[in-house]
Amino acid sequence: MAETIMFAINGTDYSHRVVGSGYSVQKNDEYNTWTDANGKEHHSAYRTRIEGKFNMKFLSATEFDTFMGVLALAKNNDLTYPIQVWDNKSAQTVSITAFIDFTPSRYRAPNWDDMMEQIEVTIREQ
Repeated sequence: MAETIMFAINGTDYSHRVVGSGYSVQKNDEYNTWTDANGKEHHSAYRTRIEGKFNMKFLSATEFDTFMGVLALAKNNDLTYPIQVWDNKSAQTVSITAFIDFTPSRYRAPNWDDMMEQIEVTIREQ
């Protein structure tokens, strides 16, 4: 059986760097909310959007720097990226164009190796 793609950027699979717990990516309805004359709330859906967050862990600063290079090459002029992610609701890998946000934190291990802390990645389909 083929491995499930949890997160890939422009065809480069980083599923092996996604931390197993806390993967929260799914397709959600986007809608307008309105209340009728009787006080009853209604939702009018206008689209669906894949969004969510997950954690990644890199084993070395060099590996993280390579990841940053892959991101730089895949970045579109409108600050989006072509990615594949696992949608928890449909239980399948989907290809989307999305915004990606994260804040890396670098530290020096006791043996003086540069390491990356676990980073939380947030994605939102365009």
